Amino acid sequence: EAGTYTLVINKGPEYRQVVREITVAANETSTLAVQLERWRDLPAEGWYSGDDHVHIRRLDPAADSDILAYTQAEDVHLTNLLQMGNVSGWHFPQYAFGKAGHRYQGDYVILAGQESPRTSHRGHTIGLNGKRFHWPGQDYFLYDKTADAIHADGGLFGYAHVALDAFHVAWGLALDVPLGYIDFVEMLQMNTLNTGYLYDFLNMGFRLLPSAGSDYPYIHVAGTERIYAHIDGEFSVANWFKSWQERRSFVSNGPVIEFTVNGDSVANEFEVHREDSPDASTAIG
Repeated sequence: EAGTYTLVINKGPEYRQVVREITVAANETSTLAVQLERWRDLPAEGWYSGDDHVHIRRLDPAADSDILAYTQAEDVHLTNLLQMGNVSGWHFPQYAFGKAGHRYQGDYVILAGQESPRTSHRGHTIGLNGKRFHWPGQDYFLYDKTADAIHADGGLFGYAHVALDAFHVAWGLALDVPLGYIDFVEMLQMNTLNTGYLYDFLNMGFRLLPSAGSDYPYIHVAGTERIYAHIDGEFSVANWFKSWQERRSFVSNGPVIEFTVNGDSVANEFEVHREDSPDASTAIG
C-alpha cells in the first residue's frame, strides 16, 4: 500500500542500526541501497561470534544456502542448529551431525547439535559438536547417559535457559554438575544475564563455561545473544570450540569490555595473594 514507512535495518550488535523514513508510491517499484557501518570489527581482532541455540530444520544439503544466508544476515559466524528432542521423539531434524553436517560460507558456518534431553522436571540440555544425535529412549530422564555419549564424541554438554531459571533447571544442575557431566550454562538469553548459578558453582570449584543463545524462533532472532571466542589463526569449527573450551571467550548481546590484569589480556586465571595489588585496567566499547 502506498504511504510513508519507517525502515529499520539491523545486522547484529557489531553494526550500527539504520532507521529511515521511506515513501512508497502507488504502482511504482523503487530500489533503495543502504550501506551498513560497523562500530566494531571483532573478527578483525580475532573474535568470532557463535549462537549455541537455534532451531531450523535441515532435511538435506539443499537447505544449507538459505540458512547460511540468514545467519550471515544476522552476522553469526558459528550457528548451532539444534535438533530438539523430548521423551517421545524430536523436531527440527538435521540431515547430518559431525563434520558431515558442517557447511561453510567463508568465515561463517552452520552445524548440527541437539537440545535433548529436555523436560520440565529437571531442565533442558544442549549437546554441541557431537557426531550424531543421541536419544536415550527409555532412559530419557537419565541425563548422564546422553552426557556420556556426547562427551565420547568429543562434544560439550550443558544446560539451556539457565538465564531464565526455567523448567526446574536448578534441580538438573544440582544433580549433574557435581558429578562432572556439565561443561557450560546458557546464562545469557532473552536480554537476561544471570550469573547466579555460574558463580555459585565457581565458588564450589566447578569451572563451567558461560554460554549464550537466542533460542530462535521462539525468543529472538539468531545471534541476539552470542558467545565470542578468540581464534589465533584460521576460523574453523574445531578452532572455535577449542578457544571456547580454553576460556578465551565472553558472552554479550552488544557491549564489549576489554580488560587486562597486570598488563596481561590473554590469561584467564591468576594467582593473587593477600599482599598483592594487581593493576587492573578496562576499556569499554
